[in-house]
Formats: sequence, C-alpha cells, structure tokens
Amino acid sequence: MKLVSNLTGTALYVTAIYFLLKFVLHFLDLGGVNGIIFFGDIKDKMNLFWFWVLFALFGIAILIILWFLFKYISIFIIALLARLCPYKTFAIWVTGVMSVVYTCLFLYSYWFLNKELGFRDVIFGVILTCACIQLCVSLVDGVILSYKIEVE
Repeated sequence: MKLVSNLTGTALYVTAIYFLLKFVLHFLDLGGVNGIIFFGDIKDKMNLFWFWVLFALFGIAILIILWFLFKYISIFIIALLARLCPYKTFAIWVTGVMSVVYTCLFLYSYWFLNKELGFRDVIFGVILTCACIQLCVSLVDGVILSYKIEVE
C-alpha cells in the first residue's frame, strides 16, 4: 500500500511540475513581451532624454521588484508541490531536468521561430535567457529548501 501511495505522489508531482513550468514560462513570456511593448510606447511618446532618466531612476527598480516577486512566488509554489513527492533526489532531478528542457524549448521558440529580430528583440532575448537560467536554478533550490525545512 505504501508503494502505491509513493508512486501516486510521484506521478502527481511530475504532472504538477509539468503544468507549473508551462504556466511560469507562459507568464514570463507574456509579461516580458507586454513590458517591452509598454516601454516602447512610452518611449515613443516622451522625450528620449527624459525617458532614459526616468527609466534609470524608477523603471529598473520596478522591474527588479517584479522579477523577484515572480521568482519567489514560483519558488514558493514549487516548495509546496515538492511535498507531494516522497523521494527527495527524484524530485530534485525531475525539477531540474524538466525546467532545463522547457527552458530550452522556450528559448528556442523565442530565438529561432521569430522571422526577424531587431535590436530591442535581441536585448530582450539576452535578458530572457539570463532570467530563464536563474529561474531554473531557483526552482531546484526551492525543492531543496522544501526538503531541508521538512527535515528540520
């Protein structure tokens, strides 16, 4: 009976991670694209000098706060989901492998499925690549943190 319970928990964990990664990467793409369009529209309506001054003062701080909020909410959700899987190493490996695979697919679709990339798209792509790498590491750290809290 315990084996069936463990296998059920493991299957639920894999399914939940699958949908969580789809959800997280979808909103990372959606938020990033809408943010680039929003800042592009503001830049077109404002004086170029004042746009960059205000962006340096307020825009970067707001973007950093939103990124950390997004990242830590994702870590919190995955730490809660890690309790479903009874096998610690399996949960860490599944989270790591699935997040790397989905990140690679996500970045491939961004870099290679668009027809033409301008300067703004390339800059956003570099930022998106760094954010995806940081998100993969953070998700695995969230699983490890969940099991450390459970033990202590």
